[in-house]
Amino acid sequence: MPRWVLAAAVFLVGSVGGCQGADDSTDGPQAQRRYDLCGEAIPEAELIDFLDGNLVVVAQLDEDGSSKSQAVGDLAVSLVANGIDYGDLTSARPSFSEGAYTLQTRDSELSFRLYYADEFEDAAAGDAIPYNLFDPDSYAQNVEVDLDTSQFPPVVRVDYDPGPLAGMIDGDLRVDEASLSVSVQIRADLVALEVDSLGQYDNAWEVGDSLALRMTTTRLNLGALGGDLDDAGFGFSYDGTRYTAPTGPLDQELFESEFLTVRQDNGNYSWEGEYGARVDKGELTLFQRGWASNAGGNFTEYFCDEARSTRVAVAEHDDSLEGGVFVLEDGTRVEYGLR
Repeated sequence: MPRWVLAAAVFLVGSVGGCQGADDSTDGPQAQRRYDLCGEAIPEAELIDFLDGNLVVVAQLDEDGSSKSQAVGDLAVSLVANGIDYGDLTSARPSFSEGAYTLQTRDSELSFRLYYADEFEDAAAGDAIPYNLFDPDSYAQNVEVDLDTSQFPPVVRVDYDPGPLAGMIDGDLRVDEASLSVSVQIRADLVALEVDSLGQYDNAWEVGDSLALRMTTTRLNLGALGGDLDDAGFGFSYDGTRYTAPTGPLDQELFESEFLTVRQDNGNYSWEGEYGARVDKGELTLFQRGWASNAGGNFTEYFCDEARSTRVAVAEHDDSLEGGVFVLEDGTRVEYGLR
């Protein structure tokens, strides 16, 4: 099951006011417990159904987001540390069109662009790189690799015509003497990466809903990023991520989202971050503040006011994201879970 909560929009909105907990008042044969939240009496079934449904939506987004952040790290490692091995790019070669790259991750697509981080020949710092860095012809064309066995030990000889990015090669073309395959390592100080990637999900929880997950980064110098991955990590944002549903109708958008990914010694990635969100249901509004981490401890707080000074409740999400407990300010607890 997924491990990452980006947000938990909940069917609880009303005029600004405090939380007064549960009300066991009856209302005919369909009587049920109600919860007073920001002055609005919410039936328990509506509360639980929406919490359950929102977990389904977040679960679908979890792997999308985590796989994209890992893909960014793996790209940096490939370009900076290990070099591009053209004999082993079947699953990691991004498609390229008009300066934009698209890489298929395990659960979604990562979209990014590459720029010159410094002056390079006739290009200025900040210009988009018009050539595909994952195409060997960008560096070397008409490559011929021969193994001269007339000498001992045998000598590998490489001959090629320079491509438009030949000056970006860090050292020489590298040749594996066993397979005679060619790889290249680029000058990372000359390249900057910027991510702006959108994942779209329709009918994720109910017919007619739409969820757009937008991951962005600032422009990152690959030379610095290669070192930061193992130390400070790299930051990314999910500002602009938006969920809309016909029920309500409901409209939720993330803002103030700051996440950090760090590569561990075992090659896996840890990440954590916080986010804010605004939820509109009809003419009513609720505000959120949440924390997400693959180490667990995920939660989402709910507030009546934009300054987020009057808290309504907090949803304490299970690490598995299969359920959790919604805790009101008076201590009333409401369990929810996928059914």
